[in-house]
Amino acid sequence: MGPYGEAYYSEQVMMDFSQSLSLPPLDLLSTTQAVLDSIPAHIAILDDTARIVMVNRAWRNFAKMSEADKDYLGHNYLEVCERAVGSEAAEAARTAEYIRAVLAGNPGPFRMEYPCATPQGDFWFALTVSELRGARWGRVMVTHEDITSYKQAILASAHLAAIVTSSADAILSITPEGRIMSWNASAQQMFGYRPEEIIGQSVFRLIPLELHDEERGILARLCRGESLPHQDTVRLTKEGVRLNVLLTRSPIRDDQKQIIGSSKIARDITNLRQAERALKESEQRYRALSEAQKRFVS
Repeated sequence: MGPYGEAYYSEQVMMDFSQSLSLPPLDLLSTTQAVLDSIPAHIAILDDTARIVMVNRAWRNFAKMSEADKDYLGHNYLEVCERAVGSEAAEAARTAEYIRAVLAGNPGPFRMEYPCATPQGDFWFALTVSELRGARWGRVMVTHEDITSYKQAILASAHLAAIVTSSADAILSITPEGRIMSWNASAQQMFGYRPEEIIGQSVFRLIPLELHDEERGILARLCRGESLPHQDTVRLTKEGVRLNVLLTRSPIRDDQKQIIGSSKIARDITNLRQAERALKESEQRYRALSEAQKRFVS
């Protein structure tokens, strides 16, 4: 019996055990069931006709969560696949192909990833179909492993990479020691360095000498996890040209929340500062001319 008093295996499995093993079949089946129930992946065991003879707790729980009317225990897995329609039909057909291959003597394993829509949300699973060796009551093991978090991370990473690549701002990442780890196309356009020239080099290449001490202090603050305000400062191009830039900096953390570096977004505001200086000079000339006219009239 299962942990909640439910039979997770068919009566035929118990009969097979009785005929082939000297141990009490219920005890051995309960042990097998306990082992399967400890595995987070959804598992179904099929006999040599592809009939589902055992499932684990994760399989049953997902069936309940997805509001399926059954867990298909005792049903033929191939027939279940053949009844699939719509977006599920292609993955079901491949699953059936894998099961037939194992039943024909190919031990596999066969693997694929597929999406799964349920009333509780969208999931991604990694399917594995393989031969179940050494078990007289089963021939095939079908495993569905939830890889939703992994897929979401990949999609988020791809989305972030697209943003970084297409951004008009220079975006770079820096180690705690100040080495450049990444460099987008806008950084190349702004500073003149190709990625192979600058990645792995010190960020101080981009900083005027008189600002080195200030930058060391900023890197130390970022390593402590501090959030910093935008900074209006100066940076150097490959040719030594000074650029007015607006910097945004943030710590970079790994999955364990440990700081592994920092990101820097630089926006070139040289033209803006030049326009501001030109406007200020124009205003000064206007005031000087106005004062001169007043003195002339008086």
